[in-house]
Amino acid sequence: MKIFGFNIISVPVLLILIGIGYLLANLNIIPLTPWQAFIRYWPAILVIYGLNGLIKCFSNIKHWPFSSKKVNLWYYLAFSIIGIVLLAPRIGLEFSINWNMIWPVLLIFLGLYLLLKDNKKFKKIVASKPVTKSVTFVGEYYRAGEAWSLDDMRQHFGIGDITLDITKAIIPDKEVFVQISGILGDATVYVPSDLPVKVNTNIKLGSITLFGQSDSGSNCSMYYESPDYERASRKLNLVLEWTVGEINVRKVG
Repeated sequence: MKIFGFNIISVPVLLILIGIGYLLANLNIIPLTPWQAFIRYWPAILVIYGLNGLIKCFSNIKHWPFSSKKVNLWYYLAFSIIGIVLLAPRIGLEFSINWNMIWPVLLIFLGLYLLLKDNKKFKKIVASKPVTKSVTFVGEYYRAGEAWSLDDMRQHFGIGDITLDITKAIIPDKEVFVQISGILGDATVYVPSDLPVKVNTNIKLGSITLFGQSDSGSNCSMYYESPDYERASRKLNLVLEWTVGEINVRKVG
């Protein structure tokens, strides 16, 4: 997963860090177990998520307040404020908070975000008989290389990252249906530029990049269909649904 633009956490690294944390706690080297630290300092997650989003907004001059999806700036700012307010007393910083002023402002931010956000909808397409279906609770999936056959597939992930590169895959002369869904992680798909595609993407919380166009925040959806998709005999129908994380679909070639 990416935080502040860097891939810093993967499932194996996370498991190693949790194990080290419990080991140090059991040896009385640190005062808290990872779970105790999470319970005490969980607002830090809101702060990190908010600041990460703000950095993305300010890194692109197009993301400016009160213009369509660019109102994400206020959305991430609200997350940062809530996180800081909740985290401060947990790390020993005492200051007076007038909640009678804070919560109306947050409601205004939320209302502006919902009012001005692009509401892109797409219709869900369900394959009649997917050939391959698998469920992975924790782990990473990588599929690429030459001379491998792509056929109908349905993949579901609990926690983990998936990378699917079909630029050199053998694609049959039909509509191939690929559905990938997950709870927490990143999904990256590379498709050949000459292949007609229909792409539906949806994420509850995070960001989507679809052929150079991007959106981020909550309940984001993006849709793309090649102009010659309906007439083509060899084509890809791709559905990506994620709860928290990032979705990235790119053309290569």
